Amino acid sequence: MASRFVGDLAERSAAQVGRQADSALQKLIKKRRRKLCKCALAVGLPIYADKPGHFQKRLLQYFQQWS
Repeated sequence: MASRFVGDLAERSAAQVGRQADSALQKLIKKRRRKLCKCALAVGLPIYADKPGHFQKRLLQYFQQWS
């Protein structure tokens, strides 16, 4: 009976460690996601800052320079 109790405690302990690891991993994922979103916005916002006509002219200029 005692060995079963010890086994149950070991399983619960392992489950708790697993939950803590999951929680720590989730925190790291959340932190990384925030950082990536911040970087993506920094890159993407200038694209949408222009009015559509100006943006189109700028793309045409780039295309003309590349060809």
